[in-house]
Amino acid sequence: MFDLCSTWQEVWAMTPWFRTLFLFSSFGPLYVLFAASLYVQGVRLWWGGVIAFAMAVIVFLWLKSRFKRKSVIRKAITVESNLDEGVFSYLVSYFPPFMTDSFSDPAKAIPIVIFYATMVFLLFRSSTIYINPFFIASGYRLYRGRLEGSNRSIVLITNRQDIIDGDMLSLYEVHPSRLYFGE
Repeated sequence: MFDLCSTWQEVWAMTPWFRTLFLFSSFGPLYVLFAASLYVQGVRLWWGGVIAFAMAVIVFLWLKSRFKRKSVIRKAITVESNLDEGVFSYLVSYFPPFMTDSFSDPAKAIPIVIFYATMVFLLFRSSTIYINPFFIASGYRLYRGRLEGSNRSIVLITNRQDIIDGDMLSLYEVHPSRLYFGE
C-alpha cells in the first residue's frame, strides 16, 4: 500500500527546508533576547520575538520526534571532533541585541541585518547548522565522525555523553548521508 506519510518524509528530508528548520530552531533563545530588547525600547512588536521563540520550540520538538522514523542500522563510529565546543563561537550571534539601543534607527539596524544575513548564510553552508542550544540543554551531544567502512564525514546527534572510537551505535539516518541520531 502507498504510504503518503513516509514518502513525504523522505522527500522532505532531502530538501534545504529541513536544514532551514534546524537553523530556525537553533536561534530560539535569540528570539527571546530580541523580544526583550524591543520591549525595553518600547517597540510594540516585541511579542513577535516571543511567538518566534514558541515556534522554534515547536520546530525543535518536531525535528526531535523525527529522529527515530527510519530503520535502524548498527555501525561503529570513529569520532573526529566534538561539535558542542562550537557552541561558544555560535553564541557570538547573541551579542547584537545587547549592544543595540534602537532597532528603529536604520544606521544601527542595517548592520545587524547584514550581520545576521551573513551568519545565516555561513551556518547554512556548514555543519554548525546542527549546533542547537535546545539539543545541548536537553542533554544531547553533537559529534563529527565517520561510519565504519565509509570515508564520508557525518554529524551525529546522541544522548550518549562519551563515545569511544569503534563504539557500536544504533543509528537512525535523519538527513541522508549527513546527519544521524545514535543511541
